[in-house]
Amino acid sequence: MLLSKIMTGFHHCNRKWVCQFNHDIEIYSFDFLSNSTRFESGILYFGNISDLPEQLPPQPLNFLCLEDAPLPSWYLSGAPTQLNLITLENTINSTQILQTLTSLFGNAARIAGGRSHLLEVLHGNQGLQAIVDKAYEILQNPIIVVDSSYKILAMYQDTSIPADRRDLEEQRSLGYMLQANIDAMNEAKIYEKTRLAQYPVYNKDPSESHGWITALIYIHGIEVGQIGVMDSTHEFTEVDFELIDFLCKIISLELQKSDFYRTNQGLMHSYFLSDLLDNQTQDGAVIKQRMTNLGWDLSNHMQILLISDLGHNFFDGKAQLITSQLHSLLPSSRWVIYHGQIVFLISSETPKTFSKREGLYHYLTINHLTASVSNQFDSLLDIRKYYLQAVKAESFGLRFRPEEPIHYYEDYLFQHMGEIVATKQPLRDFYHPGVVAIREYDASHNTNFLETLKLYLIHIDDPATVAAKLYVHKNTVFYRIAKLKEQFHLNLDDGDERFKIHLTVKLMEMEA
Repeated sequence: MLLSKIMTGFHHCNRKWVCQFNHDIEIYSFDFLSNSTRFESGILYFGNISDLPEQLPPQPLNFLCLEDAPLPSWYLSGAPTQLNLITLENTINSTQILQTLTSLFGNAARIAGGRSHLLEVLHGNQGLQAIVDKAYEILQNPIIVVDSSYKILAMYQDTSIPADRRDLEEQRSLGYMLQANIDAMNEAKIYEKTRLAQYPVYNKDPSESHGWITALIYIHGIEVGQIGVMDSTHEFTEVDFELIDFLCKIISLELQKSDFYRTNQGLMHSYFLSDLLDNQTQDGAVIKQRMTNLGWDLSNHMQILLISDLGHNFFDGKAQLITSQLHSLLPSSRWVIYHGQIVFLISSETPKTFSKREGLYHYLTINHLTASVSNQFDSLLDIRKYYLQAVKAESFGLRFRPEEPIHYYEDYLFQHMGEIVATKQPLRDFYHPGVVAIREYDASHNTNFLETLKLYLIHIDDPATVAAKLYVHKNTVFYRIAKLKEQFHLNLDDGDERFKIHLTVKLMEMEA
């Protein structure tokens, strides 16, 4: 056990680190400090300051002492460098120190023993249920393991359950968590708290008799499930939290044994999609035959969805996991790891709001991923072009709206046009003079008329939304628009004129 962790057990005492060689040194046991002590490294010696020896051997030593006398001369003349010495005021006695140390080391032994038993089951390849059975034997409290779709993967097998929690048996029969329980956890923000803590979290509804520890299971940094443990038999201690945290890691390793996570079952699909993205296959008849052989049944409305892990390239295990979970959100999709990203070919029958309605937006947000989406197309011969659209959407999205997890190419069409034009001629040559004048006016008068104009053009019939985004009253928006029309001669009622103004605003964004 780390010395720093041992000292947390004395948080109620007035303690002082007189000498601190290494507060994270590993301590294996404890012993009394006396004149006859034969010192060893890795032992915490406790007693009184008056029991400290006048001379110390050269190895690292650790002392916990009550302040019953002045510090010895060797400390006053310069303490040894390999010494941890913590003193406690006389508000605690030796018996209490012994009780605290005994409890701490007893807990450490429980944790070490529990971990050892769980590892034995893992290495014995007995399966997930056997791991949960062993965990129930160790923790003596009901355990449920579910995946990210709330399907129960394993559950404690003891049928004795609290009388007020008959829903547990219902969940066992159903094979899924009940929606009422999911809603209650979401309302209490249990998942958000657990993600933030990155450690098991306890919660107890005031109306319930029992509380739960919730812990999340990750594979390659991706959230794949959760563990729930109820304090039915006994109240939780820090030992339970540490063992449940370890159990998450054991279950993660167990899940990764599955061929589903280790092997790309769609290897030929990936080869085909990779060939299409590389423009290696340009014969329509050949494409059709390969689609038939692979059983591809795509609609005439396809899109490219690009998934990126910012700052990192995907490796096979993580990509396999992400794609397996996204398939439930993206039916009939195909995927490949391409240039360090995951490229999905999806059949899209719905507008771009599909992402929020079906959960993709939420999935990307909690797993720190970003996505970009091309326009729709109907021929695989054009897949390379639309893949490049998704690449552009990601580039512009991270530049202009980095807080958003999904970026659509259609939202950045003007910026892409401007980027192309800028290679031939300065973009300012195409600016509407009135918009240029507004920008100069803002710069010299510290106003934000240009921002008002931008939002007004986006929400042309919704001044209330414009006011809300600007944190001003709706009448202020009307005043500013009237001033823009009068002072800068903008004709916002003419469609062609409004298009030129909006195009200028978009092109100006390229200068940032």
